[in-house]
Amino acid sequence: MEQTHRWYPLVREWERTLRAENKSKNTIGIYGHCTRLMIRWLDALPTEAGDREIVTRPEAPADIKRAHIATWMADLLACVGTTGE
Repeated sequence: MEQTHRWYPLVREWERTLRAENKSKNTIGIYGHCTRLMIRWLDALPTEAGDREIVTRPEAPADIKRAHIATWMADLLACVGTTGE
């Protein structure tokens, strides 16, 4: 998936910018990993809103809204809550 996802070139460009800003390898790795996780989550969203769906799959990064981020964060917190961590 790394090589073919349409948004991953943007992630690599951002990581290059972070390296140019002298961010630590750990910071760059964590940011990149989390960004890729979010992209996979976004890709799993439905293309059309249903009764309970608040957000739908964005076609481009510019289409990501605050509701996408809030829903993703809520889903992450719900996953942590189910594992007892």
